[in-house]
Amino acid sequence: LSGLSTNHDRMSRRIQLHIVLKVQAADVLLLDIIGVAKNIGAHPLAESASNMKLALRDTQEQSYFSLFDQYKVHLDSLMQDIRKYL
Repeated sequence: LSGLSTNHDRMSRRIQLHIVLKVQAADVLLLDIIGVAKNIGAHPLAESASNMKLALRDTQEQSYFSLFDQYKVHLDSLMQDIRKYL
């Protein structure tokens, strides 16, 4: 039984590390998106990305899932505007 507990603890730590690394990668990507969005004047997109970046810190609520839908709306709108321009 102690072997099972040790394996469970080890697996739990590996899962936590994996999640932390994915969250860190998402944080860096969102920072890039925020910068580019602000530079091209896509302020609603930048604000949505900023909200998701802040939400990544809240590991209990995981509100970033619902914020992603809002982000996607702004991204789709920006892409439509770019297509119209071209």
